This record gives sequence, structure tokens and C-alpha cells, in this order.
Amino acid sequence: ALGYVDPLPVNDLSPAKVRLMKYVSEWSLVKNMLGMCLFLPYNPNTTVDIIQAVTGWDTSAFDIMKAGERGMAMARAFNAREGFTVKDDYMPDRFFESFSDGPLEGVGHKRHVFRSALETYYGISGWDPDLAAPTRGKYQELGLDWVVEDLERYDAVSG
Repeated sequence: ALGYVDPLPVNDLSPAKVRLMKYVSEWSLVKNMLGMCLFLPYNPNTTVDIIQAVTGWDTSAFDIMKAGERGMAMARAFNAREGFTVKDDYMPDRFFESFSDGPLEGVGHKRHVFRSALETYYGISGWDPDLAAPTRGKYQELGLDWVVEDLERYDAVSG
């Protein structure tokens, strides 16, 4: 689903993993917005079928994915308005510790690799790398012009 056939390594932070994480996050957000159980393995096609059956809307996986992207953009707009920036996008120190046992014993993430993955995420998402939020153009592409108007009052939008 979502264009991925082969699994990616668990400790991978490559652009492919970042892209997959973006897609999965947006689908999870859609399921959350719809009140669907996050623990059931609904794939995108099943999700579309459920939405069509319940609402009668003629929608597509693309439309639903964009809804998730809009939801994420609005959450980030709120954060930008409240003064959150890239400095607030971090993982706790525990994330960077190596595993002490199990199949990943000795494996851990490096801070510079995480930071690079985060920059990749911002880039593929159309986000400003300093604000850690969508650019004016991304909000407009998502049909969120009214959000741009609000953020301009707070000097919390770029592009």
C-alpha cells in the first residue's frame, strides 16, 4: 500500500523511509479524524470504501490523503502561530541510545542522521525548515488560504 512493496529496515532513516512515514502519518490522521480504530489494519482502499459506504461521497485515496495532509498542515499552523519552530521538533535522548539487547543490540540512531531525515521530511512536505510548518504555497495548494491570512497576523508563515 502507499507505493511500497518491500519492507524497509527498522533502523532506516533514508528518504524512502521518511516518505513512507509521511504517508502513514497522514493516513493515521485521517483514520483518527474519522473516528476509525487505529489498531485495525485498514488499507487505503478499504478506508475509501468505508467512507464511500457511510457518506455516499464519491471520493478517492488521493482525496483522503489530501485531507490527512490538510489536517497535519492545520496542526502545524496552530503550532507556528503559538511560536513553535524547528527547535521544538526533536526526539528525546532515549531515541539516540543504542539497544542493549535483542535483534537490534548495539544499534542506535545518530542525531545528525535524524536531523537530516527531519530536513528531508520538511522538504517533501513543502514546509519551511525554520518554522517547521507549511509554506504559504503549500497552504494555498491545500486550499487553506484562510489559514495563511490568520498566520500573517502573527508573522508565522513564509514563502
